[in-house]
Amino acid sequence: GPVIRFGAGGPDAVLSLAERGMDLPPLNGYLARQLIERSRLWRRVLAPRVGHLAAEALQQTLVLVSELVSELPDIESLDIDPLYAGETHLRAGGLRMTLTDTPGCASPQTAGYPHMAIHPYPARLVQVRRFDDGIPWVLRPIRPEDGEALQEFIRGLSERSRYMRFVSMMRELTPRMVSRYTQVDYHRELALVAATQVPNPANRGHPREVLVGFAHYLRNPDGRGAEYALVIGDDWQRRGLGRQLMTALIDAAREQGLEYIDGLVLSTNRPMLALMTSLGFTNDRDPEDPTMRRVWLDLG
Repeated sequence: GPVIRFGAGGPDAVLSLAERGMDLPPLNGYLARQLIERSRLWRRVLAPRVGHLAAEALQQTLVLVSELVSELPDIESLDIDPLYAGETHLRAGGLRMTLTDTPGCASPQTAGYPHMAIHPYPARLVQVRRFDDGIPWVLRPIRPEDGEALQEFIRGLSERSRYMRFVSMMRELTPRMVSRYTQVDYHRELALVAATQVPNPANRGHPREVLVGFAHYLRNPDGRGAEYALVIGDDWQRRGLGRQLMTALIDAAREQGLEYIDGLVLSTNRPMLALMTSLGFTNDRDPEDPTMRRVWLDLG
């Protein structure tokens, strides 16, 4: 797939990988900033000279280049060289683009992103919805910057809800688990969250976004199906949130060409078993553990 490199340009361009920052798209603002700061050019030349506005413009330029090569698979190479940076602005001195020899590549909107090593954020899945009482909420794929909000969500669950989800008495996610659930390879897995606004007393009551539901699937080793997980915040249960998250997760799994989706549920978790049954899942006894039930749905 495409690679984005950042380093010295012009007649004195350095081609050594040690001199350049390099990363795989898609890039968000945070990843673009990291890419810039990994380059020797930034550390030795730009950091003490480039102003805040120009640094933000440089970061945004890399994000836009990332979006361009993600959405246009016909692009074989793109060079912006030289790119001049001042205290407050950027100026491109030249641009060269090469297209592939294979015309008419399918649009990622219809064929996915087979040209990408890492699939980009599926913004098409973002939806604004409302609870029956009129409170708005957003259904969206999780983002890397949701790590703190996800940890807060897990900590806020009751002991019973955490146990039903993780089958353990853990109180919070480990740093590795936070990274695992928020930095998603969208070709292999998907994590959807329900987010809403609540008052924030620490900021004079101005609302802040919190996560109130989480649904996830990960492709099984057979490549044909995926295992799901679902958890809803205790104060937000019995509002139809679990059904809406699972329905969106199932639709996305079908879109990815998966043949089935399954999961293990504690036999004492009757609300989850009832929800899965109402969604058409088959409920089987787990032959290896009598305390668990295997629920599965044929996506054909």
